[in-house]
Amino acid sequence: MAEARQLLFTLTRPTSRLSFLHSRIEERHQRETVFLLSGHDHQIHLYKENETLHQFEERPTGLIFPELTGLPSHVLWLDVVNIPDSTRRLTAFGCQNGFVGISHVDQESKVVLQSWNVQQDGPISTVLLFRLPTEHSEAYSAGDGGTRV
Repeated sequence: MAEARQLLFTLTRPTSRLSFLHSRIEERHQRETVFLLSGHDHQIHLYKENETLHQFEERPTGLIFPELTGLPSHVLWLDVVNIPDSTRRLTAFGCQNGFVGISHVDQESKVVLQSWNVQQDGPISTVLLFRLPTEHSEAYSAGDGGTRV
């Protein structure tokens, strides 16, 4: 708990530029929540709960989110949507240098199936993924909660 309070303090300090997003992942057929933090080191840092120690620990991001490695700039916004009834997800991010990336990832094999990117003229302050209603869905459904990071 002390580590979580320190993490929150770090995120809310006026001099800090880190922000976070929580995302649900599936590992060993169990859904878990992880925290993703964007740093000015052009990396996304992943924190996952160690249930034995009751604390969050940093884990290598590329093991769970291979699409978030080798980033060209500081990520300002990140949105992750798990595709219903599958092991796949879509990840979109916008960077300070204008780079926008979208990836289609198989969460089970940790393989990026497809990726798209474009370079814009200025910082990307928002990137949102959404699903259109279908015959089988009850209503419009937004992503898992994109957050400014």
